[in-house]
Amino acid sequence: MSRLRISFDFALPGPGSEKDVLADVTAVVGRRGKGKTTTAVALVEEGHQHGRRFCVLDPVGVWWGLRSSRDGKHAGIPCLVMGGEHSQVPLEPTAGKLIAEFVADPTQPAVVLDLKLMTKGEQVRFGSDFLAHLYQRSREPLLLVLDEADQFAPQRPMPGEQVMLGAAERVVKLGRARGLGVVLITQRPATLNKNVLTQAGILVAHGLTGPQDQEAVRAWIRANADEGQAQAVMASLPGLPRGTAWWWAPDLDVLTRVDVRDRQTFDSSATPKHGARPLAPKVTAEVDLEKLTAEIRATAERAKENDPRELRRQVAELRAQLAKAPAPAAAREKRIEVPVLKEGQLARTEKLIAALDTLSMRLSVVSGKLGEALRLTSQRPAPPARPTLVRAPAPPRQAKAAPAEGVTGPEQRILDALAWLESIGQVEPEQSAVAFLAGYTIGGGAFNNPRGALNTKGLIAYRSGRIALTQAGRAIARHPEAALTAGEIQRRVLERLPGPEQKLLRVLIEVYPKSLSNEELAQRAGYEPGGGAFNNPRGRLRSLGLIEYPERGFVAARPVLFLDGAA
Repeated sequence: MSRLRISFDFALPGPGSEKDVLADVTAVVGRRGKGKTTTAVALVEEGHQHGRRFCVLDPVGVWWGLRSSRDGKHAGIPCLVMGGEHSQVPLEPTAGKLIAEFVADPTQPAVVLDLKLMTKGEQVRFGSDFLAHLYQRSREPLLLVLDEADQFAPQRPMPGEQVMLGAAERVVKLGRARGLGVVLITQRPATLNKNVLTQAGILVAHGLTGPQDQEAVRAWIRANADEGQAQAVMASLPGLPRGTAWWWAPDLDVLTRVDVRDRQTFDSSATPKHGARPLAPKVTAEVDLEKLTAEIRATAERAKENDPRELRRQVAELRAQLAKAPAPAAAREKRIEVPVLKEGQLARTEKLIAALDTLSMRLSVVSGKLGEALRLTSQRPAPPARPTLVRAPAPPRQAKAAPAEGVTGPEQRILDALAWLESIGQVEPEQSAVAFLAGYTIGGGAFNNPRGALNTKGLIAYRSGRIALTQAGRAIARHPEAALTAGEIQRRVLERLPGPEQKLLRVLIEVYPKSLSNEELAQRAGYEPGGGAFNNPRGRLRSLGLIEYPERGFVAARPVLFLDGAA
């Protein structure tokens, strides 16, 4: 069994072992200058020695030193640096899908994707495409490192970042089945999305002083570990010296303080010293670049050809040309030369129109995934499915369709509720949400009995208050088909909620994507903050997966109510 040597007296199971930590999700947290990058580099170096490929998403440009030895005089790891100030290959913001194809290919070298020279918007575009496509294409073991992970999975995403957050969350939650292990690095765990952070099976905590960041660590402990062991860890975090961290892996029965070993590759993340010349390695490992360079550059041209904005620009240009053409005389016929598309323009325009059609088809698929979702939250029959560009319209499903063979009506309703929740990314929802959508009360026999029967039949599995479809259950669950707008989803959800929950959710829907403090939400909804009349419905909305607490004391509607970040 391979061992990952993190310090001279501390090692963890690596590739080839049943509990390979490089196949898990590891969160490395700590304030600036405490050694987070060195810790993550140690994991990458150890994994490389045992044959594990890696890909680093680096928005700050500090990982290129992997290509050289610690003293800079010898070759380091033969990895490819794309983008940034030390680029071997250019990296276009439009190349996310192509790079994901390359990274998913197990015959290609390890990669550092340096996004430092991209704007924030370009990083979001690249990150959204890359993470979503990597999840789809990956099949072989790969260690994915997200430096400054809160940039790819923010707790409070800005407009345009929801798709990237959804892709990152999917990689972290479901990536293990695709061979993806993940290392999340952040100096502000409070700003890293909680749905992502709490998925980590291993926590590496360097020095932390901020109260909100310490609270984020406590949230991980509540979700993954024994709070009784937390006292010593939390008390020591503010004073941990550089390079020292608590390693906490509950599944491995590990909780220990470790002085992480020095990195073996060139320290390209070292803080520049005043008056000193920046060090640069003299020898670096090389890989063959010619073919890949041409492919990446070509993506920029293909993206321009397929950009609807370019189509609109060309259409506006043609209209302007037509407007300048002289009008025909009314008294007699007159030959007028009207500008037409030049050779090549027509082909490009047709490509752009085809791209718009493809975009329309994709949007139809996304909305189709929600399908009859809220049939579960309405007493009326679902509307007939609309025809789309991608498949013939299916016959409308009746609200009281017969259950599958060997399954009772209550059991089918539970399966259908799980199928809807799964379609919007909640693979293991809380049982209270499933009971609500199926029309039952959590804890009652009307829900517990069919739930137990489904578990006995191997159609579902549940643990720690959460529930999920098995492969057999997924095959007979009725999945969403018909398309619904965000407004229709909100209306049907609100119809099913009791009055207090309705009042709170309406307020949060109105201000989305902003969050409100508990005090402001209570005031707008007509309640006293802190009282049971406010706290109880707010807690039920969270259990149903309709709202979230982006940070302590604040509440926001979940993106799923707006068709944002749907899986």
